[in-house]
Amino acid sequence: MELWHDYFRLHAAFVFERGGPDDLLRQARRVVHWLKVNRRGEVSREDIRCHALYRAVNARRADLVIGRLDAGNVLRLVRPQGLRQPGRPAERWQVNPALLP
Repeated sequence: MELWHDYFRLHAAFVFERGGPDDLLRQARRVVHWLKVNRRGEVSREDIRCHALYRAVNARRADLVIGRLDAGNVLRLVRPQGLRQPGRPAERWQVNPALLP
């Protein structure tokens, strides 16, 4: 029992954690590929959720993917400029120009 608890269990956990990309990473890669193919300079959450990820995720999951891409310097939040209109402004992200051909 100690051999499992102290040795094999730790190795098994390491293998399963490192075995392949998780869904979030896979979805982020799909979005990066979509951005490159479509040469988008700026996107919204709905662009990513509906077009890049084919509506396979909800808005909360799309926010997680965007957060991952923001942390990786693929996307950057664009601050709205000009006159404010009533209601919540739509958030948009600028695509890193180095990503585009």
